Amino acid sequence: MFSKNKVTGVLLAITFMLSLSVSSQTVYKEAEGILVMEMENSKSPLGKWVKKSDGSGWSGSGFYEFTGNDHNGSGSDRDPQEFRFKIAKAGIYGIHLHAYNRLDGQPADKCNDAYVKVTGDYTSGSNVPLSALTQDTKLYSSNGGNVWAWGFNLDGNGADHVPAKYNFKSGEEYLLTVSGRSIRFQIDRILFAHGDVDLNVAKAAPESDTVGATPINNDQLFNDNMRTGSNITYTNGMLQFKDLQSGTYSVFLTTLNGRTILEMPLRVAENGRTAACLNLDRIVNGVYITRVEGNGIYEKKVIFVNK
Repeated sequence: MFSKNKVTGVLLAITFMLSLSVSSQTVYKEAEGILVMEMENSKSPLGKWVKKSDGSGWSGSGFYEFTGNDHNGSGSDRDPQEFRFKIAKAGIYGIHLHAYNRLDGQPADKCNDAYVKVTGDYTSGSNVPLSALTQDTKLYSSNGGNVWAWGFNLDGNGADHVPAKYNFKSGEEYLLTVSGRSIRFQIDRILFAHGDVDLNVAKAAPESDTVGATPINNDQLFNDNMRTGSNITYTNGMLQFKDLQSGTYSVFLTTLNGRTILEMPLRVAENGRTAACLNLDRIVNGVYITRVEGNGIYEKKVIFVNK
């Protein structure tokens, strides 16, 4: 079993790291084929995206600049930013990033990209394979550098320098993840535009309205301490929940750069307290993010695994 000092250390680390967690997320609402989200309104749990407001040409309260990796995108930093949104008007949408690549002496095709992926129930709206849309794929801006412009082309995972097109369904909720790739790439806002919408009108639209997601609050996700299971190998982590509505949830364990390393269903037969037992047998000690989704609930917390 854990010693008293070890448990205390784990709990202190969890308490400290909880300042990095996202308690709940709002959901952006598409209207008349237009969905606009200001990048700076997301959270940057790792601090690799830095909010700035210098210069001109941007909207909202500022923009984010990625400070990880190098000008070629080499490095392991990602710091994923997540945006939940709901579609009312079904059809094919394109994604556009209002972006700026601050070159600082580098060639025009450097410092000009990020990773994007969308999860949810949809199909590809073009010849781009669905797998390129549901995993981190580079989206770049070819604006020549040091100027605000709209980037929309994907490169990699079967997408050969072509726009991303998503065939979204009405009434469905989706999750967009934007992760850093190259240093000094700046993003002001994110636009999804339906194929029958005037793109110039969409680019000038204000930020979309939002509704609050129903969160699991910090009291509901009340025990992040890694416990033993029924054996003595200390390979099971116990997450306990209370006051959950009946239904099916998904529990994810991810690294800090967004890579999912464990996923499991959590079924609640009756409203009340339940638990998820995470098999940590092959998980090395470190800091991870747990994510819980289902029944309109979205919650992300940071945990410290010390087996």
